Amino acid sequence: FINVAMQELEAANAELQRLATTDELTRLYNRRAMRSRIIQLLDSDQKFSLILFDIDHFKRVNDTFGHEVGDLVLKEMAGILLQEESSYQNPDLSSGRWGGEEFLVLLPNEGKESAAKFAESLRKHVERFHFTTAGHITISAGVAEMDQTHDRKWFYKAVDDALYAAKAAGRNCVRLSTPD
Repeated sequence: FINVAMQELEAANAELQRLATTDELTRLYNRRAMRSRIIQLLDSDQKFSLILFDIDHFKRVNDTFGHEVGDLVLKEMAGILLQEESSYQNPDLSSGRWGGEEFLVLLPNEGKESAAKFAESLRKHVERFHFTTAGHITISAGVAEMDQTHDRKWFYKAVDDALYAAKAAGRNCVRLSTPD
């Protein structure tokens, strides 16, 4: 009886952990899980890069086709991201839904140049993909590398600024963070 109860408790705890770290819609990591992973890397002084990307004109998808179609687009986007992840040579790479139509990719032990190559491959994959209900969609991406010369606030701002630079450049592109 005690063994069965312990197994049930372990299963319940595992399910709670999954629920606490997984985005319900996309089944990717959620913002909390990604932030936790970033903090671990920041505390370890390990080199890593981030890719922040979002779906171009996603509001138009929701306004034109409805939120159910928007949700399907987010699910398909997660599938594309997982395909790109599985073909990449970094087993520590992790990705998640950052919020709304924004996604985050974390690349431990990678500089921003190799992260930009991953982002460009992802961008091209999305551009070629025919979304079931919404057709042609593109993404914009920003890339930043954390190093010891900057603080945490700079890092988050750098990747966000790089994403907005991609949008300002006409969308459907990748931009790297610029030094101060």
